[in-house]
Amino acid sequence: MRIADYLKEERILLSMEATNKKEAIDEVLHLLKGAREIVDFDVFCRDVFRRESLNTTAIGSNIAIPHARSDATKEFVIVFGRSVTGRSEEHTSELQSH
Repeated sequence: MRIADYLKEERILLSMEATNKKEAIDEVLHLLKGAREIVDFDVFCRDVFRRESLNTTAIGSNIAIPHARSDATKEFVIVFGRSVTGRSEEHTSELQSH
């Protein structure tokens, strides 16, 4: 599997506007609205937020990788979002992600 095979130009957001974690995840998830790989967008979004609530997906070096396994998808999907200014975290124990 190569990421390039799944990451499509219309699913790349290079200048996110989000200022917090929820907004950031919502903003990139919106890029998948109407995607053929998503069977139920609302369930998919719920699954991503549910996974994020278990433990942060911030991995350090200003990177976070929100993700989930979901029955609401037919196949693997990926989106990419980049924040120029970064975003604030709700929890001081999490690392700032850009």
